[in-house]
Amino acid sequence: LNFQFAGGLAKGTLEHSEVNGNPNLAIELELKGAERIRAVEALRLSNILETEEDENGTQQDSERILSQTDRGILDFTLSATGNPNDSLSFRGSGKIDLRDSNLGNIRLFGPLSKTLSSSPIPLPSGSVNFTRLISTYDLKGTRATFDELAIVSSTALIRGKGEWSLADNMVDFNARMYLLGGFSSKIPILGKIADFADPLSKFLELELRGSLDDPKWRLTVDPKLLFDK
Repeated sequence: LNFQFAGGLAKGTLEHSEVNGNPNLAIELELKGAERIRAVEALRLSNILETEEDENGTQQDSERILSQTDRGILDFTLSATGNPNDSLSFRGSGKIDLRDSNLGNIRLFGPLSKTLSSSPIPLPSGSVNFTRLISTYDLKGTRATFDELAIVSSTALIRGKGEWSLADNMVDFNARMYLLGGFSSKIPILGKIADFADPLSKFLELELRGSLDDPKWRLTVDPKLLFDK
């Protein structure tokens, strides 16, 4: 199975069978180089990856002219099985990697940028100019869990984990912010991080709650930790 999708190349397999008399579909899918705007328009599953510009745009796909810097590029993998008659029955895993210079304006991250901008702790220039989201995930029927999620800017890395309820589009995530530079310049985007890598990360905690279409970010700064240093 090979086909063009949203300017990218998708390949994989679909295998249909019956398990105990019930239909079963096994999916192996890999998507590379898709354009975020076109992928959102094609799927229309949620406006979570849209910017206001996307939502208000009136141009057709064929009329769009996207520069290389404006083109959000999406890579995505999925390996799952489930009942094709019940989209919430699938179980499996995959990975998402979105690189976009406009990431901070996407609906999911716009509130995050504003939250960090109001931090009582001065942050380096560029900390809220996010350009990449990368995460592994596990699909568990009505839930998708993200044990390793990273959001990257030129001077900061946000690492977190959480859960997305597919039934009602509600999210529950906790994250920690690391400043890039010094010891923390060696922090991996995904993988284990030593607690001493960046002292500031110990008191820059983030929470994401609410619905995907109206996400609520909260920054928690514990002043006692400042005085403990």
